[in-house]
Amino acid sequence: MRASRWMCVLTALLALGGGSGCPSEPMPCFNGAPPQRQGSPVVGVGNEAIFSISADLTRACDAPDSPRQPESVTVEVKDPENQPVPATATLTGDGNTATIRFTPTVRGRHHVIVAFAPVGSLHQLGIFAGEDRREEPALVNLPTSTVCPYVDRTTRGTWLCGVEARRELTDAPQSLSTTPTIIMAVAGDVVWTVDGERVLRYVDTGTGLLELTGTAPYPPGASSGTFYRPPYARLASPDELVLLSESFLHRYTFTEEDGLATAPTNVWVPQGMSLFGGDNVGGLLVRAGARLLVVTRVSDPRTFETRTQACPFQPGEGGTYHPVSGEACHTLVGDPVGYEEGVVWTRTLSSSVTAPADTLRRFTATSGRLLEEGSLSLDGQLTVTLPPLRPGPAVPYLATLGGSTPFVAPRWNAARGLLELELLPRPSSSSQPYLGQNFLWIHGASSSIVYPRQSTR
Repeated sequence: MRASRWMCVLTALLALGGGSGCPSEPMPCFNGAPPQRQGSPVVGVGNEAIFSISADLTRACDAPDSPRQPESVTVEVKDPENQPVPATATLTGDGNTATIRFTPTVRGRHHVIVAFAPVGSLHQLGIFAGEDRREEPALVNLPTSTVCPYVDRTTRGTWLCGVEARRELTDAPQSLSTTPTIIMAVAGDVVWTVDGERVLRYVDTGTGLLELTGTAPYPPGASSGTFYRPPYARLASPDELVLLSESFLHRYTFTEEDGLATAPTNVWVPQGMSLFGGDNVGGLLVRAGARLLVVTRVSDPRTFETRTQACPFQPGEGGTYHPVSGEACHTLVGDPVGYEEGVVWTRTLSSSVTAPADTLRRFTATSGRLLEEGSLSLDGQLTVTLPPLRPGPAVPYLATLGGSTPFVAPRWNAARGLLELELLPRPSSSSQPYLGQNFLWIHGASSSIVYPRQSTR
C-alpha cells in the first residue's frame, strides 16, 4: 500500500507534465499548515502541564475545500526513567487541535507522543519538568543607586553591588572605587576591585566599613593617565588575584609581611582568537587544582573553523603563570556561554536549518582538564541567552520560545548526575534575570531583588 501511494505521488507529479494520475485514490496536495504547539515547554514538578497541538492536515486534490478531520486523538507520556505517566488528550475547537494534560512527579525531560486518527499524523515532543521557584520569596531587596553588574556577599554578611558595599541595608553604601568599574571579586571576607589604574584589596572585619589592606598598579608598570580596558576575567582567593586582560595574564599576591605584590606579566593571546559572550570577552579563567585554565575560542588558520580550547598555566619563575610545558591545549565542544568556580558552560547548535536546537553542556575541572559532565538538548523549544561575562561568573538563563514562562535556568543535580531545569522567581518586574555564581538578581526601580542560587540555598 505504501509503495502504491508513493507511485501515485510520482504519477501525479508526472501528470503536471502531461501524464495521468491514480484515479483510485485522492492525491494530497501538501498545502496543509504545519502543526503548531501552544503552551510552555517547562512546567514545575507537581503542577499540571497543559498544552495544545494542532493536527498535521493535507488537502485532497479532488476536494481542495474539504480537508479531512481527525476523529480521535491519543497521548502517551513517559518520564525520564521511561515510566508511563497518566495523561489525557481531547479534541477541541474545530476538531483539528488536541489539548494534552498530565502532571509530572519527577524532574527531567518527559517524552510525549500524540497520535491523531485517521488523519493528523503522529507528533513527538519533549516537556521539561523542574523545580518551580516562581513564588519563592526574595532573599533581600538590595537598595541600589545603579544597576548591579554583579551581586555577591562576604562571609561576614556585607553585600556587594558592583563596587558598592553595604553591611546593613539601611547603611549608606561604601564605594570601593573612584571610577565606574565592573570588576569585583569576593573571596571569603576579602574583596578585590579594579579601580581604573589600581588593584585594591579590602577585608571585611565584621564591623564598620571594609578595610583597605593593599593597592597595586593595574596593569603593573602602567603610567599615570593611561586608559586600560577592564580585564576579560578574574580569579580570586583571599591571598591571590589573577586577571586576564586583552594581552596579558596578571598575578597579584598578598602577605601580611609584604602587603600586595605583583608578579611579572605574561603574554597569553592565542593565534586566531575570537570574542564570545554577551559582552565580547576573549577568555575565561578557571581554577583546576594548582594550575589554571585559560578558555578561549580560536579560528583554525587552515579550515577557518572556530573551536573552544582550554590551555593549562601554572606558576613559574618569578611567580608568573606560564603555559604548562609539553602539554597542549584541549578542545571543548560548543561555544562558551557561562562559567562558575571550576565549571564552564557551552552551547552547541544543531545543523538543521529548518529546526535549529540548542544543546547546553556542562564541563567541570577534573585532573587539570575540563571534562564534559552532562548535557541537555533543548528540543528547539528553549534558547540559550548570552550573559555578560566580564563582571564575574555567570550562568545563562533560557528563554522560552512563544511560551509564558521566560525565566528558566539550568541546574546540575549531583546526586543523579543529570542536568536539569528550574523555573526562576518572577517578581512584578519584567527585567531579565542575572545568574551569578551565588545569587540570582533582577533589577527593579530602586533596588535589586536578590534570590539565592543552588550554592547558597
